[in-house]
Amino acid sequence: MRTIHRPVAYNRHISNDLHKDELEDIILSPTNTINTKLMVTANSVMRISFESLANKLNKMNYKVNWNLTKGKFLDFPQYFPRVAMYCFLQNGDAEQLTHAHILLDIPSQYPYKKVIDEMNNCFADLDNRKKVYDENGHEMKEKRFHVWHDANVDDEVGHVKYVMREMTSKWDKDYSYCVF
Repeated sequence: MRTIHRPVAYNRHISNDLHKDELEDIILSPTNTINTKLMVTANSVMRISFESLANKLNKMNYKVNWNLTKGKFLDFPQYFPRVAMYCFLQNGDAEQLTHAHILLDIPSQYPYKKVIDEMNNCFADLDNRKKVYDENGHEMKEKRFHVWHDANVDDEVGHVKYVMREMTSKWDKDYSYCVF
């Protein structure tokens, strides 16, 4: 896989040194292109470190953009813009385990359903467990990495507050907030 240099954040107003309230205001700004009406969660269905999940999300983002543009986003970013992912990592209860709430900045040429399908396929491919079985020996596909989404968010402000609820007041390199 070819490595590329890319900025920390795609939105010129978002950086890692912002406080939680400043970041929330920027995300909710009407001039922002981040889709706050689309609820997306990448669930690992296992206990892994934030750093490990962040690495998997970074690989997922690269694969999604590669698949959407056939790799042309590397050489012609002005014609093939990337899908940007603003990820907020969290530890859930015993059933949810480590997961990430993702806010997407999807360029207009890509339908959001195609992006979500690519995310789900690429994230599932990153699951290093071969297969998961129930007590009867049947394969449990729902217990593997998957991306869940809902396009019908009624309260955008409440959604953003929910996504950011476990973020510390300032980014502290604990991988609880990542931009890809």
